[in-house]
Amino acid sequence: DEWQVKVLDLIDKDESALICCPTSSGKTFISFYAMEKVLRESDDGILVYVAPTKALVNQVTAEIYGRFKKNYKYGNKTTWGIYTREYRENHEKCQILVTIPQMLEILVLSPQRASWARNIKRIIFDEIHMIGLDGGEYYDHLLLLSRSLPILALSATIGNPEIFHKWMAKSKKAHGPPMKLIKTTKRFSDLQPYVYLPRFPLTSLLETTVNPIEEQRQRESIVPINPIFSLSMIILKEHGLPDDMKLVPSQCIQLWDEMKKHMGNNPPSGFNKLDPDEYFKDIGYIVKDDADKYEQELKKAFTKYARDDSTINIVKSTIEELGTDIKDGFTELELTANGLDVYGDEFFKKGIVPLLCELSAQDKLPAILFHFDRKGCVELALHILEQLELAEDTKRAGDPEYQAKKKEAISQEKARKKELKRTRDLKTKEDIAQSEVPPELETSIPTIFDWEAHDPDFTFVNRKYQVPSEEFEKLIEHARRKMGGNSKLLIALERGIGVHHSGLPKKYLSAVEILFRRRHLRVIIATGSLALGINMPCKTVVFVGDSIFLTALQYRQMSGRSGRRGFDPIGHVIFFGIPLTKIIRLLMSGLPSLSGHFPLTTTLVLRSFNLLNQCKNQNVDDYNYAKNAIKGLFSESFFCLGKEYLSEQIKHHLRFSIEYLMRENLLDQNGNLINLSAMVSHLYYVEPSNFAFSVLFKHGVFHEICSKLRTDSLQVKEKVMDELILILSHLFKRAKLRKISGSECRNPKYPSKVILPPLPKDVNDILKNHNGRILNIYTDYVVTFARNNNSKLGLDNTLPLSLIEIPPKSMLKKDPLISKLESMAISFVARSPFIAVCSSLGDIFMNLEDLTSHIHSEIFLDLHSIPFIKTDENINACISDFFSHGQEIALVESNGIRRGEVWQVLKDFHLILLSIVSSLKTRIEEIGKLELDKTLFVKETRVLEGFEMVRTRFEEQFFRIWA
Repeated sequence: DEWQVKVLDLIDKDESALICCPTSSGKTFISFYAMEKVLRESDDGILVYVAPTKALVNQVTAEIYGRFKKNYKYGNKTTWGIYTREYRENHEKCQILVTIPQMLEILVLSPQRASWARNIKRIIFDEIHMIGLDGGEYYDHLLLLSRSLPILALSATIGNPEIFHKWMAKSKKAHGPPMKLIKTTKRFSDLQPYVYLPRFPLTSLLETTVNPIEEQRQRESIVPINPIFSLSMIILKEHGLPDDMKLVPSQCIQLWDEMKKHMGNNPPSGFNKLDPDEYFKDIGYIVKDDADKYEQELKKAFTKYARDDSTINIVKSTIEELGTDIKDGFTELELTANGLDVYGDEFFKKGIVPLLCELSAQDKLPAILFHFDRKGCVELALHILEQLELAEDTKRAGDPEYQAKKKEAISQEKARKKELKRTRDLKTKEDIAQSEVPPELETSIPTIFDWEAHDPDFTFVNRKYQVPSEEFEKLIEHARRKMGGNSKLLIALERGIGVHHSGLPKKYLSAVEILFRRRHLRVIIATGSLALGINMPCKTVVFVGDSIFLTALQYRQMSGRSGRRGFDPIGHVIFFGIPLTKIIRLLMSGLPSLSGHFPLTTTLVLRSFNLLNQCKNQNVDDYNYAKNAIKGLFSESFFCLGKEYLSEQIKHHLRFSIEYLMRENLLDQNGNLINLSAMVSHLYYVEPSNFAFSVLFKHGVFHEICSKLRTDSLQVKEKVMDELILILSHLFKRAKLRKISGSECRNPKYPSKVILPPLPKDVNDILKNHNGRILNIYTDYVVTFARNNNSKLGLDNTLPLSLIEIPPKSMLKKDPLISKLESMAISFVARSPFIAVCSSLGDIFMNLEDLTSHIHSEIFLDLHSIPFIKTDENINACISDFFSHGQEIALVESNGIRRGEVWQVLKDFHLILLSIVSSLKTRIEEIGKLELDKTLFVKETRVLEGFEMVRTRFEEQFFRIWA
């Protein structure tokens, strides 16, 4: 493709590019050329491929492993490596490292890896639009840290690519290779949307098969959608058609026919030239480029007619007519459903099998069905399996021919075993091993009818692509050990049905991905785990049910999975159980514009000092690397684009973050890390809880609790663990509860307390005092900045919603009363004047919420960038409850944690425990080396013992359920 040629040229010149192309257009494929270039040039150069999810990391790693081989002069090098939180391999000796953003940030900010980082020749950021979502700050940091390196940033769903490219190019301009924008909207497989509107009563599998005959089909239940019907006349007239609204050829013909019908006998001049018969009469074979050109001219004419008063009613009638079938279909569905909620789970179960049967009959499988509830995905898959098994059993029970064959086969099997036994008894051990079958017997026994094989009418496996049974068993071998031999999900794989979400075992997910690519599986029910770049294209994507997570961005990502380049000229996108208003919104909504995140966190500042100071002590090259990296990190963030005045604020924020670190004895006057800074840095990903933990540690809270471990009493150990887990539950993985009484929310069936008991008073007081110190520091920051930049900030006199401007006091008529009131007024510079009139506090702030919410509108202060933790909230006791009873069901039914989230919450807490224990071990080793006060060594050893006990108990509870 033309855009791919441009990218190849950029790679050859060691330049950078932002590549915005539709899904399935080959963005990931083109990045392999960059990998090959790095491998070819030297044995030391490194390319880092950054993917947003572990599933994508695993897929890209597998493709690199299969694609690249290289013989190294020295045997300690390899082509590929993987580095995630849970799994690491070859990451220190590879040339192509595949990782996630969080882990790459750890590597490039690690002083021990500075020499490694200096060898990075290029970074590829896949799905770069994730910078605008939760966790996107890691992409922001990495783009700034890598400003001197060539990069490739890949995405299919950026709403403002020019603006995003402008920021990236600006950061590269002075320090790195040029940054180009490569953009195309051309997609080789256009997408045709449909809505599934089944007609009641639905046909049961007991009456049909997965490949129904003509009279059993509901062909008209899958209704094609022309996106033109979703247009608003007001928006069409003012803004025209959305830039990315694509019409496939059949939709163009439909639009032309409807317009012609309403035009009558006096169409506008030039209209008849768009008659397809006229337009294409001189073209022998119509190719895609011809169809695309016709589409553009038709849409241009349609927009022109919408803005012309003489034809506006024709356009309006055309839009209404294109939506008639769909609106009527929704009305009929709701009327004939006999009270069934046609947007609910029960409807999904009733309609899912008929939908799949119709897709099979229309040759629109394989399909990925996206459903945003993990439990719902599994339930739908098991429901399909249950219906297939029931229909197969019913058919076979009433089939005399099958029963006769089965009976005969069982008899043959018995005779065969009997003959084998008799033959072995006659042979001596020297003649034939007992494990062998006599060759003459093998040829004499006829092939036995396999009565357990699935009936082709009740499986979604295409016989042409069915994986042989031995190979199939080998693929699911590890998953079977993990999930149990009789797992229904594994049985469903045999019938061509898989489930994919991140809460399932990795071995099962791997088997699902392989079997789908091999075309053995033709139905996958998935959450968003398959939305991001996973190479699992299909003919059809189905959206099953509405969800708050089904956004315009997710819709574009997920629908892009359909339409396999080189296989399918059209990708099919079906809405099932989604309200018409939501469908219209998804079809009409443009791609969201990217916005950045506030670039600073206090822990990031601390880690930057660590990198700078340790590299200074290593060598000149590492020190220069560290200086350049940190200059980039604290340069103009994407967050500041269009709001350049924020750059000055960020510098002030940095200065007061350093002030906080010094006051808390984490940095000395020379910027060296001291005391508990290593522990705080180690727990960077749980800020601000890491600072609260260090404050309690510094004040000896944990030392006091663990001092009781001088005795070996089991009762004392239990008490110590209970006290530690209570504090940890208040600090980490906090889930807020609304303010209700314990008896109101507690389920007596389960042992969960639900509401976490309050912290001991002395512990609570320490945290409150810490919050007070933070409030003073950041109040000083805001007031100092406001005072120094008063003229730049200007008047804060515009109401935020009505935009009514309040006249400044200089415009008021001079009056003795006003002068008197003015002399009595409490002065302020930082507080919003609209809040100041409601209080008599001036620039005194009551708490951090007051500080962040009630300041001058031009001062930005992000609450999440301030290292404080609230102590007066109702907290879900899910962590301490699980620690005490170890019941998953109790966390779901009583604590209210979603079933699909329980594992992740507990897994995250387990990793936090591991980090704390690791930090304590390192700290004790250093205390031992320095030969400090032996009393301190003993105290800290007891603290380690206490946390080891908590970790061990938690692991026992956790691995008992998730081994």
